[in-house]
Amino acid sequence: MSKPQAKDYRLASEQGDAEAQYILALAYARGKGGVKRDFVKATEWFRRAAEQGHAKAQCSLGYAYDNGRGVKEDTRAAVKWYRRSAKQGHVAAQSNLGDCYSTGEGVRKNYGKAVKWFRLAAEQGNAGAQTSLGYACFYGKGVKKDWNAELKWYKRAARQSHDQAEYNLGLMYQAGEGVKQSDAKAVKWFRLAAEQGHEKAQCNMGESYCHGNGVKKNHAKAFKYFQLAAKQGNLSAHTCLSCSYEYGYGVKKDHSESLKWYRKAAEQGDADAQVSIGLAYDKGQGVKKDHAEAVRWYRLAAAQNDAWGQNNLGCSYHDGEGVPQDQKEALKWFRLAAKQGNAEAQHSLGAAYLKGEGVRKNKAQAEKWLRQAAEQGHKKARKQLKSLMARK
Repeated sequence: MSKPQAKDYRLASEQGDAEAQYILALAYARGKGGVKRDFVKATEWFRRAAEQGHAKAQCSLGYAYDNGRGVKEDTRAAVKWYRRSAKQGHVAAQSNLGDCYSTGEGVRKNYGKAVKWFRLAAEQGNAGAQTSLGYACFYGKGVKKDWNAELKWYKRAARQSHDQAEYNLGLMYQAGEGVKQSDAKAVKWFRLAAEQGHEKAQCNMGESYCHGNGVKKNHAKAFKYFQLAAKQGNLSAHTCLSCSYEYGYGVKKDHSESLKWYRKAAEQGDADAQVSIGLAYDKGQGVKKDHAEAVRWYRLAAAQNDAWGQNNLGCSYHDGEGVPQDQKEALKWFRLAAKQGNAEAQHSLGAAYLKGEGVRKNKAQAEKWLRQAAEQGHKKARKQLKSLMARK
């Protein structure tokens, strides 16, 4: 829009022309047509047009309330304007109203109504609504669970290059849900989504190259995809980058860099990363050895019921590293981890019963836990179990 055109639209807007008011609002929202971006003024003109029944303006006003642009955020008001627009057949408003019913924002959560609005928008070709409808079909939310319908709607959205639909198709083929399992087809869809910047798809591409699923194993390419996803804050990619640096997969081994990425993931609450940082402090890899600091990280992971965090915390108490030696406390953490199937903890618990460390000797309990560890391939447990059984 040129400056002269903007003057004409302003004049028409002030005379009550709803379409001109809508166009002038867009100019303010985008900072075009010789006006500075001003969401407050944009919202004022959207409102004037919306109150005259302009469907596009009603949807835009709903969006303004939904996101607090030029007006105080008010999801109930957003629903009001989305509904008015949606009833006139505005596709984006129908999709947005479906989202509101799906999440319960501004209206009571109702999956049936969400599906109703998603379907209306999806049948008009809205890719976002098609993806949401496919998602509803997968989980059976507001509609009967139907993998065939899920596949249909995802594919329709994917034809429009909708990145979330492409990613979801990748997940379907990866898991073999509703389709014949195919890592190659999963990679095809993950790649398309990743090229559009979808962080989870980028991370999945990294994992595919890392493990050789659907593509030839290539740690260098895996590393590049992990980097792309990590830059967007993807938690899994942070952890994968850490492993790449720790073991030299696709990049030169660097314990300091590995620790940096583990820390980023750990600070977001990733238990695996917290355990890895604890190990780094225990071993002095990429950081000065500090058993007390290791215990701090193990404890954070253990508090999330992470089996390795619990096991390693047990080891710290058993050996008196970073904490005063306490066999009973060690036993407590070994037991928690062992019950989750951690073979190291099962072995330690069995050994404790065998030696009477922190608990009275009990050969039956020793055999029970050593056997469980041995069945998972724990070599020391197998050896001790064999010795124990020979003495019977």
